[in-house]
Amino acid sequence: DLINLKTRVLEDAGTSMPDFEKVYCIPEGDDWEFENVLGRFSRASGATRTARPGSRRARPRRRARRGDAKTAYGFLKADYDWRVEHGVAALRTTSPAEVLGCDPRVLSQYYERRLLGVDAHGRLCLYQGYKNMLARELKKHVPLEKVTRFHIWEQERAAAIIDELVRTRRRRGGRGPPIQPKMAVMLDVSDMTISRHVNSDFLYVVKTLANYDQNHFPERMGTTFIMNAPSVFGMVWRIAKPGAGNGWFEVAST
Repeated sequence: DLINLKTRVLEDAGTSMPDFEKVYCIPEGDDWEFENVLGRFSRASGATRTARPGSRRARPRRRARRGDAKTAYGFLKADYDWRVEHGVAALRTTSPAEVLGCDPRVLSQYYERRLLGVDAHGRLCLYQGYKNMLARELKKHVPLEKVTRFHIWEQERAAAIIDELVRTRRRRGGRGPPIQPKMAVMLDVSDMTISRHVNSDFLYVVKTLANYDQNHFPERMGTTFIMNAPSVFGMVWRIAKPGAGNGWFEVAST
């Protein structure tokens, strides 16, 4: 299927996807990275993920797209058009202030994010705190559409870091610590309550972010650790879960 997908993309390179390398930030002539991008979409369009027996870890179930080149191509083409429409590649060199239209410290009061480094498995680690994600208050300072675009910026910048780490290891002939083209996310939902957090604005943000991750960053999610989950999180999870595929999930208490 990957060979068939590559053939079709190359055939359409001058018509429906003329700027493929630029749109996906692939160095000119780098066939390895070209095939890596295609591989992510080919895998993401295929097998259904299921729970592993006897483990608290569970892969989220989702309806599998048929794992053929035609389906993978449709998935890839939709993402290509979306990336062009939203200027996603340019976000790699755009400042957060330009994305938000304001000082990023305004957003950080509600939308806590930190880059933690690389874990022992070679995954880029991110911390995401939702304790202060009071969307109804946040939108008084930053439009929620810009908040969701900021998430695209975050994901694309994280992808750029991963790509550079992988390139560096390749230049060294594979020597050095292993690097995976995936992320490990620590999702902290402590102190989440229905009265303070769960409303239409909050659910809009959560669902939009989850859909972006599933449809436009396939195979980037390695592991998500859900930390300090209160009972109300179950309601939020049922909404976000359909868009949270492509990774492992584990509930953790600290």
